[in-house]
Amino acid sequence: MNPHYDAEEVFDNELAPLLRQVSDWCTEHGVPFILSFAICQDEEGIRYSSTFGTFDGRTPDKYLQVRDLLLADSEMVHAPDEVAEPPPVRIRTLAAILQDDKG
Repeated sequence: MNPHYDAEEVFDNELAPLLRQVSDWCTEHGVPFILSFAICQDEEGIRYSSTFGTFDGRTPDKYLQVRDLLLADSEMVHAPDEVAEPPPVRIRTLAAILQDDKG
């Protein structure tokens, strides 16, 4: 399977309007959310589209940590060979943050 793909046009035309509805609903009701997509991977790297809804007093600390990790990566372009198995450390870090605390 070729690792290169470009879903940016489909994302913009089909998914983005639906995500706007979800984002608007979450904002109206004060529901924290994270939406993040890897919309394109080519010779130059991976492009992401991410949006966040954080609300004082309602946003779980783990959401803020995930948001901060995604924002820290937002200007970075990862070369496709960095995405090869095993998953990059960034992926394992996000999974660890989302894992339930044990006490």
